[in-house]
Amino acid sequence: MKSRVLILSVLALLLFGGVVSASGPREEVAAGPAVDIRMVLHTSNYEVPLVELAEQYSEATPGVNVTFEVIPNYDSTWEKTQLSAGTAPDIFFTHSMVEYGEQGLVLSLEDALNEMNPYTGNKWQDDFVPGNIERYAAPDGTPYMVPLDMVQQAVYYNKSVFDEYGLVPPETWSEWMEIMDKLQAEGYIPLSINGAGASGSTFVWSERVMTDAFMADKFDEWNVKKTRADYPGRNIDAPDGDPYVDILESLDLEEMILAYRKGELDPARAPEYRDVFKFLLKLASYGGKGYLGLDSDGQYEQFITQKAIMMFQGSSMATRIAKDMADLPAGSKFEWGVFPYPDFEKSDTPYVDTPTRGSGGVGFKLALAKSTPEREAAAIDFLRYILSPENASIIVEKGEPIGPSAIKGVKGSAVFDAFAQVEGTSNWFYYLGLDSEGEDQYRRAFQEFLLGKMNLDTFLRAYSDAVNAAQERQMEGIDLDPST
Repeated sequence: MKSRVLILSVLALLLFGGVVSASGPREEVAAGPAVDIRMVLHTSNYEVPLVELAEQYSEATPGVNVTFEVIPNYDSTWEKTQLSAGTAPDIFFTHSMVEYGEQGLVLSLEDALNEMNPYTGNKWQDDFVPGNIERYAAPDGTPYMVPLDMVQQAVYYNKSVFDEYGLVPPETWSEWMEIMDKLQAEGYIPLSINGAGASGSTFVWSERVMTDAFMADKFDEWNVKKTRADYPGRNIDAPDGDPYVDILESLDLEEMILAYRKGELDPARAPEYRDVFKFLLKLASYGGKGYLGLDSDGQYEQFITQKAIMMFQGSSMATRIAKDMADLPAGSKFEWGVFPYPDFEKSDTPYVDTPTRGSGGVGFKLALAKSTPEREAAAIDFLRYILSPENASIIVEKGEPIGPSAIKGVKGSAVFDAFAQVEGTSNWFYYLGLDSEGEDQYRRAFQEFLLGKMNLDTFLRAYSDAVNAAQERQMEGIDLDPST
């Protein structure tokens, strides 16, 4: 692949009015106005390779200058402000691509994905691992992002300590509790908990796993606006069931409001929530002192220093562990591994319907802000360039991956191999439509519950009240008729 010189012909016509050579250096052409493309991500994981690729692309593409920038931990408020003002980066990470797409703020990638990627010779859509683009599309199927990588959640464990005490990774919740009781009796923190985390906390991800397993029998009824016309319904509890069967299905806000108003997704009325939060309270008892003030860095520190023996975290931690483990003194190194979130049994809760599933999906979701035809074409071409297998491999090799690549043919780091045992992607409806104000209200009540200052019934009512108020604030444009 002549990755430094091969440029999409339509881009050349738009920008240069000349001819692009696929087999040698670009011919000199009369350049039009320069096009500046800006790519922004919220973390520095891939800063080194993306800066390098941006420079290479700019050098090989007369009239186009691409810059890469990290703006740490920007949020949706920043995104909306930039998009509304017309100052948003051309390419940026976001979770809200569908919302912005439906508002006409980001570009539909439907046509681009159905066109050939000149850096691979394939239809662009076919360069990606199947399912990821479709899962994050709008209800009508319109894609507003392309994926860079994939992530998964699992329980990390200190294999050396497990071996010392004759322990093996648990398969069920009750086995897991027995292991944690044993470790706690030996003076360890069994499970490091990042209680200060928000969307990435042990509790949030556990709630997602549990509600997915406990409410599986109701999901198909709630999922009125099916993404796939041929979706056969959930069958993951069948002997030949597919844990990914509903990977393209999800509940939108309207569907969640309807289920909430029926009482089936209302924390104060749905009995499944009582068991979810009893189990979360049990987990908290293994977190050691001060877990509510612990962020993800503190959680990691407890694990890598062997104060804590397990942590429930994303695949992004695997690269960090492997790197730090190599630098530890010989006496501080230990073997580690991951295991799936243990399954629940009917003896634990009558509401369990299916095995637990992972909580993974796409990690870095890349959307394109609407702008001029020239900038949009250049941004698309640059994405095709960096997401070709050759350059995506450079991103993996020189960056700090958070999970396997979302590009076919890219070999990921061996540290992610263990995550292959974590199957499926649990449905994401734990938050029930909470906006930022509602999430803050929920989090305060949850902390009071964990600290013993609020009983379970009072907490579940507070959770329900936060959901109801948040949903009411977002009712504009929602008629509670899923068919419209």
